Amino acid sequence: MQSVEATPRILAYVSDENYLALSEVKVEVVARDGSRTILESSPSGALFGCLPTDTYDVVLAKDGYGSKRVTCTLDSSEPFQFRLLGRALMGYMWPKWTVSGHRSEVRAHSHEQFQLTLWRYGLKKEYIRTVSWYDEHGPNAVEQISPDGDYSQTGLKWNTVGYPSPHIQQFIEAPERSGMYYLWARTPSGDQADWITLTARESCGHQARPDTEVLRSGRRAAERGIAARVRPSEAGAATRQASRATLVRSRQFAAFGGIGGGYVTPS
Repeated sequence: MQSVEATPRILAYVSDENYLALSEVKVEVVARDGSRTILESSPSGALFGCLPTDTYDVVLAKDGYGSKRVTCTLDSSEPFQFRLLGRALMGYMWPKWTVSGHRSEVRAHSHEQFQLTLWRYGLKKEYIRTVSWYDEHGPNAVEQISPDGDYSQTGLKWNTVGYPSPHIQQFIEAPERSGMYYLWARTPSGDQADWITLTARESCGHQARPDTEVLRSGRRAAERGIAARVRPSEAGAATRQASRATLVRSRQFAAFGGIGGGYVTPS
């Protein structure tokens, strides 16, 4: 096992899916010759070491997060950005909207099996059907792996690692009736999450598309709501209450491009 020198440099950083630093992450670095170095992330998420620039197999593990193995180049002049994924239940549909009769893929992350039900939102909330229970029966079988670095532009690309068989992919056919649908997920231990999808109806042989202006206005509403939440209130409690109401109304639109209502771009 390699020893760590007295004046180590920053080799990498470790953060979660929200880019928040993770401390006390256990890291095993395996060199080409098989020698191993054990590191642990600092409160800032930094990994300090004196390893020469090279390609290594790196194993990361922390309680409450999915562990993973990465082959990467460690270079102290350009620290690598490791990302770990928490074990909270979350997911999204891909594509995020579709047309009747077409399929959209369930991309979900969970530390245990979960049940998925489909609901339609309009004047009232309507139960459509129970989709299925999802579990491949192996340990951590429905957990996903987070890409490393900044994936806000490239997407999460869930179901592409550890899902080699097309028969394991989880598709749902879009309902005949157009509208806004939510998928609700729950686990036996009580975790719950939901994510949104849109269905449009095909008409006159042309493929209908969701109203992009609605999506844009929804994002603008979300931005206004978030801005109202953080802007100092000058009109007292009434203004603060109106700001909170705006934020709550806008959150359904903020789910677009997010994981389970979050703000990380999936694909």
